[in-house]
Amino acid sequence: MQASGYCDKNKFDQIPEEWSDEKLDEKTMAPKISSWINEYFDSMKDIIGPALENDLIKICRHIAVHGSVPEYHSFEDRERYDLSKLARKFGGQTKPQQIYLLKSEYEKSGNLWKVFYKNFHMFINAFDLEFTRIILDEMGKSKNAGDLFHINEDNNKIDIELTEPEKEQIKKRDNYTCLCCFKSGKGNRMEIDHIVPVFQGGRADVENSQTLCRECNFQKGKNAINFRINSSPCINPKELYLYQVKGSESQIQTLIRTINMFYHCQAVSEIKYSLRRNGKNYSTWEVELYQGNNPEFLKNKKSELIKYVQEDLSCDHVKDVNIVSVQ
Repeated sequence: MQASGYCDKNKFDQIPEEWSDEKLDEKTMAPKISSWINEYFDSMKDIIGPALENDLIKICRHIAVHGSVPEYHSFEDRERYDLSKLARKFGGQTKPQQIYLLKSEYEKSGNLWKVFYKNFHMFINAFDLEFTRIILDEMGKSKNAGDLFHINEDNNKIDIELTEPEKEQIKKRDNYTCLCCFKSGKGNRMEIDHIVPVFQGGRADVENSQTLCRECNFQKGKNAINFRINSSPCINPKELYLYQVKGSESQIQTLIRTINMFYHCQAVSEIKYSLRRNGKNYSTWEVELYQGNNPEFLKNKKSELIKYVQEDLSCDHVKDVNIVSVQ
């Protein structure tokens, strides 16, 4: 027990064994706890109240059950684990991305999240509650709830369609280019896609929208994939789905779609290739991935990828595909 910087570990030996019984009424412990508070805590310097008594009961129960003092973590350590900061950091991600990021954070070696939350489900539930609290707080500060959602005042429902000016704003922001396969230019119809579908809780706003060509939008379907980010949310590799060339699109655009869908983000920085015999990358193509996308995921599919390029993309001159990260 600690009070005003003083700790008497000999008092731990005075904790009765019966305090390890989970069914023990805490009122039985109260007299002894109160006597320790009076003996070791200074009413002028320490905050004394129900919270202190409850904390001491928990500490004593731990010692009674485990026979050891719980590990001490300084306030400096605990300040590093601010759930509010984490909620603001990851709150803008899609739900699947949040789960990937939070699981990585929870299981990262040296982190103390497991000390504060016994399992990952408790951790993510606490995250959701904190994120909801932040949103409600921001809504309370907002002059109009419509700042966060598009509210149809006639029927009090959330709109699921963007306005034409908003759609144009998104296309302009994305340089009138499909963020998945990099297709652009006249003759390529661009569509606006909700990164997180509305039926999954996504908002019909500019931030939750991206520009995709018709084919990429169709293939993305109801999945929540953000092609505006360059770092994959995937902790483990997904199945490599091999897309076929559609219409007048090039083999390279189809290949980029295949890889970006595989990583669930805009992972491809560039593909170095040549369709001419005297070209530098004629027989060996090179796929450059942005940092944050594990190249081993794709390297493990390399033989499948080469066969796909040779047969499905009709580039039988390609003998190898190098997969590297952008330096």
